[in-house]
Amino acid sequence: MEDTTKEKKVKEKKSANRNKNKNNHEPKWKAKKTGMVKEPVKKVTKKKVSVPKKEEVKEEKHVSINKKESGKKVDKQRLIDKYNIEKTISFELPTKEEMDKIYSDMSKESSEPKKIKRRHYNYLSRISTLVVMILIFLVLCILFVFKAIDYQLGGSTTYSEYTSDDYYVCSEEDSVDRKNCQSKDLEYNVNDVSKIHAIFNYEAVYSKNILLDAKYYVDSTIRIYDKQNQDAINYNEVSKIIDSTPIKVEGKVINFSTDLDINFNKYRDFASQYIKEENLNSKADLEISLVLVEGEEERKLSSITIPLTEDKFMITSNNLDNQNQLVVSNNNKKEIDPFYIFIAIICLLMDILLFTYLANFIYMVKNLDNKYNKTLKHILREYDEFIVNATSTYNIPEGTQVVKVESFDELLDARNTLEKPIVYEKINNSKSKFYVEDNNTIFVYTMKDEGE
Repeated sequence: MEDTTKEKKVKEKKSANRNKNKNNHEPKWKAKKTGMVKEPVKKVTKKKVSVPKKEEVKEEKHVSINKKESGKKVDKQRLIDKYNIEKTISFELPTKEEMDKIYSDMSKESSEPKKIKRRHYNYLSRISTLVVMILIFLVLCILFVFKAIDYQLGGSTTYSEYTSDDYYVCSEEDSVDRKNCQSKDLEYNVNDVSKIHAIFNYEAVYSKNILLDAKYYVDSTIRIYDKQNQDAINYNEVSKIIDSTPIKVEGKVINFSTDLDINFNKYRDFASQYIKEENLNSKADLEISLVLVEGEEERKLSSITIPLTEDKFMITSNNLDNQNQLVVSNNNKKEIDPFYIFIAIICLLMDILLFTYLANFIYMVKNLDNKYNKTLKHILREYDEFIVNATSTYNIPEGTQVVKVESFDELLDARNTLEKPIVYEKINNSKSKFYVEDNNTIFVYTMKDEGE
């Protein structure tokens, strides 16, 4: 009997092992038959693990400066999170992805143009610059005004003028090819002279461009005078051979010329007949002159004198040779040039604007009751126990992270958290800086005037 019971137990164990891999939801009758009732399987439910969310940093509104609340400490973690200050204790090598990102950022920075640092001009440099600019525009305004006036009136200038003459003494009145003519500066026989061809030349060189608007003419003067006394004039007659001819030339060099034929026999016969009729012991000569008319002024430029009562005679010349003469000419008078007047007005307006800006700038800086000075005095007086004055320029070490804060309240929060003094540095009369230093981080607040 014991053997049979042992065998039954072994069979029940084997059947139980076989039923482990079968579906647990078997009918109850089968389980009762085998003598083993299965318990219902409990469902396993996964517990939800709540992950703590990152605390959002709320932006705090600026609080007015209050000395009573300045002693309160500020959460250091909030300060670090607010300004993204990195403080790492351990150093880990970056991964390949991080290195690629670093290289890409470096290439972007190299491609971007570098920002040019603004050069700061202090009070004296600004005043000096404005004064120099005002003087420059004032001088330009005066120069352009004088330029416009000079353009209208013509102004004064220097000049050099020269005249010359040339003539041919011909034996035949109709001689054209000058075969029967003698050149100048010779002695001529009255019987061999029929006409004289005279040429007058004028040239003037000015120091600047002028407009010559004038006239010229050629006249003849017959004079019959006593042989013993030339000042005793018995006859004097002036007549125009060439009528007034207008000339209008612009430039630094003015020149013109004219020529004419002189009927020598006609003038000689008239003088001889007059002396004979008046029974005079006299001589006679003929003067041919080139005359320039400028406005109401007439000037004799060149002339030749021909004796009329001599059997043999020579012709004398009288020419101008004026060098470096000063003349005030109004002949180039025109209307005022609007271009120079326009530029002079612009320079004057710029001068007025700069002078107004200079006066306003000096008033703003020198006024001790302005907003900047009031705020600075209030800070230095109320927080004197926390502030240290810098006697020299505050140098920021290399590799230091500089955090710029927007207000003095923010800097005061950093001071209360770090328990470090505030360093005050005066830049100029309208700008100051405050520093709070903590290891490799420096908090900076810049306070400046509105006009800075």
